Amino acid sequence: MAGELQLGGTTLATHTGSGASAKINLDSGLVFPAGHVIQVVQNPINAGSTTTSLDFEDITNFSVDITPSSSSNKIFIIATGYVGNVLVSGFNAQVDHQLIRVNTPSDSILVGTTVFAVENSAGGLQIKASLAISYLESLSFWSSGSITYKIQHKVNNASSTGSLGTGRITVMEIQG
Repeated sequence: MAGELQLGGTTLATHTGSGASAKINLDSGLVFPAGHVIQVVQNPINAGSTTTSLDFEDITNFSVDITPSSSSNKIFIIATGYVGNVLVSGFNAQVDHQLIRVNTPSDSILVGTTVFAVENSAGGLQIKASLAISYLESLSFWSSGSITYKIQHKVNNASSTGSLGTGRITVMEIQG
């Protein structure tokens, strides 16, 4: 069954097909109200990797690209995962994470988090925690093309191994 949705003689959407093949196509001139989600992208598979690095490094599969439709919109980022760290020797362990916007116009650290634990004996300390990052940013810097958002991690103790598993990053373009 085909049909159109009109307002004041202007076509806003068309309906084609039926059942499982039914589709609604929105007119390109349709304007959504502020706060409406325009598009959503998510890393296609769970991210995860381990690190012994004292410097930030990328986490495998923990990035997404989005091509915004307007610089007057906003981008909302949510990143989650399961954090671990095993300390072989020493008295404290931490795993740091940061959300980065890549090459627009240059790499920018948007927000960082730390999972920290201490103990009073040497070695054997383990961290098990959840990673939760959310960030809302204006697109006033953007003019065209895609934007890459990614999560990186590092440890603070050379005798520890940090890990991140089941990581998901979801990026939404929000109508401004």
